[in-house]
Amino acid sequence: MIAWWNALPLEEQLYLGSALLASGVLVVQLLMNLIGAGHIDDIPDIGDGMHGSGLGVFSVRSIAAFFAGFGWVGLIFRQNGASMPIAASIGALSGVLLMGGTIYLMRSMIGLQDSGTLNYANAVGSIGTVYVTIPPGRAAGGQVEVTLQGRVVFADARTNATTALKPGDKVRIVDRLGETTFVVEPA
Repeated sequence: MIAWWNALPLEEQLYLGSALLASGVLVVQLLMNLIGAGHIDDIPDIGDGMHGSGLGVFSVRSIAAFFAGFGWVGLIFRQNGASMPIAASIGALSGVLLMGGTIYLMRSMIGLQDSGTLNYANAVGSIGTVYVTIPPGRAAGGQVEVTLQGRVVFADARTNATTALKPGDKVRIVDRLGETTFVVEPA
């Protein structure tokens, strides 16, 4: 094995070395992610304000992706007779494309995350149904049923109406009182 390595030209050793090292880092990250310990990118990213999210241009994952693309493509082109400047240029371009693709995919996956926390402000303007009679004059005690962020929610409700709103009446949510109490009007 050592004789084979030493028989390679220096530029092929550099391409192969960077490709193997970077691919090894990516495989280790993949395995760590599969077992739930994939926070190797918790080191701060350089200069992009992402605070160690692993989504920056200079994260461990994106740099490893660059060197994996650069090394493998550069090695393939060099072994197929391309000159050193051509192999280096195409390898660098491939590395940049792989790095950009990695950053794009990781940021897209982060965008899929959802905290699951209901934001009651999203219900303003929605139509709901009175669940428990809502007394007139903003008196407490009533409840509405409304679909909020894809879930059916029962929330306290008050109204400015002069008559009580009965169960089954359709209402429009016009405002909030506090975090989880709605102000409604007949729809």
